[in-house]
Amino acid sequence: MNHNPRIDMRETDSRAMELLSDNNVNALEICSLILKKASHIDPSDAFPGFGTLLYFDNFGIYGDRIVRLYDICNRNIILTIAALRSLHLGILNEDIMNSAIDNGEKIDTVEIHRQVKLELNGKFADLI
Repeated sequence: MNHNPRIDMRETDSRAMELLSDNNVNALEICSLILKKASHIDPSDAFPGFGTLLYFDNFGIYGDRIVRLYDICNRNIILTIAALRSLHLGILNEDIMNSAIDNGEKIDTVEIHRQVKLELNGKFADLI
């Protein structure tokens, strides 16, 4: 877990995205998409959208690593949010996620999604 967070609940959405993206346009677009879609994807999150951005921060996923996570998740925002939520719920080990992001190792994002949906009693978007 990241011990030097960049954002907190007082940040505006745009400032939080700026701090997380490390000036990476693709990471910024992914953060923006999360803010637009997260409340429908993960309605049980206490802070829809912003909560997902906090997961990036809590687990030290910034800039290019955000893009690589999105790529690992087949460029699917539902799978990306599920992967982050799985870290928060303790379904996926942080070391496995970091290895996947940093070394291109495969993780079963569809299974992760299934487990997150099960853990949240179905209150998570279906895959499209």
